[in-house]
Amino acid sequence: MSQPGPANTFVFLDEDPHSINDGGFANVGPNPTNQNHRWIDWPATYHNYGANLAFGDGHAETHTWQDARTQVQNGSVAQSTQPDNPDIVWLSEHTTVLAPPQISITGPDAENNLTMSMVPGHAGAEYLVQSKDALSSTWWAGTPIPTIRYTGTNGGTVSFTVPVAMDTQRFYVVLMR
Repeated sequence: MSQPGPANTFVFLDEDPHSINDGGFANVGPNPTNQNHRWIDWPATYHNYGANLAFGDGHAETHTWQDARTQVQNGSVAQSTQPDNPDIVWLSEHTTVLAPPQISITGPDAENNLTMSMVPGHAGAEYLVQSKDALSSTWWAGTPIPTIRYTGTNGGTVSFTVPVAMDTQRFYVVLMR
């Protein structure tokens, strides 16, 4: 819960009764290159057009929705694309898991370095690259690059250059904290 932090990460929320189908809640939020915001699961609107949410720090609140498209229409809970719906944006900013970033890898270059670029970056977040030599290994080691604090804007590109001369095959993970 380090991003956005326990006080801003919801753990439970009221889901629309028509939408309850499993133990999770999902939506697709802001993406700077594709404004394809959509509901996958739908929040409840029966508390004065709002829903109750419990957060990781133990507090609870009722959040009032702003967009009329947030309410389930005629019992239909099919996925619905809703560009610029501020309610999807708000839930995305308070969710427990962010969608996996898109990662591109180039290299090795003349110095035998591997460059990884990741979108989206999150302003103020710190990123750490770890690696291991075999997928069967349970231990991830820090790579010889320091933790990177991303100072760009939300949705920008974070790039890492990793020396790979010491190993021809390695598995990497990028951690955000």
